[in-house]
Amino acid sequence: MVHAVRAAFPFLVLQVDAGGRYTEDPADLDALRVLDDLDLLAIEDPFAPDDLRAHARFAATARTPVALYRSLGSVEDLSEAIRAEAGGAVNVDPSRLGGLTPARRAVDRAVDAGWRVWCGSSAVTGVGRAATVALASLSGAALPVEAPPAGSRGRDLVFPPVRAHDGVLPVPLTESGLGHGVDRATVAERTTHAVVVDARGVRELTVDRREGRGARRAERPRGPGRSDAANP
Repeated sequence: MVHAVRAAFPFLVLQVDAGGRYTEDPADLDALRVLDDLDLLAIEDPFAPDDLRAHARFAATARTPVALYRSLGSVEDLSEAIRAEAGGAVNVDPSRLGGLTPARRAVDRAVDAGWRVWCGSSAVTGVGRAATVALASLSGAALPVEAPPAGSRGRDLVFPPVRAHDGVLPVPLTESGLGHGVDRATVAERTTHAVVVDARGVRELTVDRREGRGARRAERPRGPGRSDAANP
């Protein structure tokens, strides 16, 4: 299939995600060498996530950069992969690494090691996509960003929505933070449970939206001494 796509679109910027499905069996290595001849941007996760040695052996002979994603759950994991020479590119996902701060460190660490970087995320809400776009705007993240389309699960939760135009995602540089406001009306409309922390303590709210009743909230205390009876 990849060969057919490359033949049909010879100038397309193309990379593949192997999903860790290959081994060092001769037939698998032959298949990876075929991919290596297709002028790809990167081959992501050819081997099992915990097999850095297999990645390193293939990366040593491949012309195409080997990219890592599933092997990395922290900046320390990335540093270990760099020491093992297990690749040459990395997909930095803030949700996998614990947020924007460690993800920023991962970008810096990869760039310092000479690895190529792109930022991808499985986040489907506008908040998650906005965080991915902010990370991808860093100077070291030079490869195309990977993000689900806006509204892929219905109405978005931020405004303006995070949408690509002709393959380009705008970065709201004139705004603070992520540059997108939370659509509070949509959040309230979709809320079924909430935890409130205030001077009264920690409370769990359950929203009842059954037809004909509107939105009612049942309040339940949380923590030591909590009651199992809801207080309407």
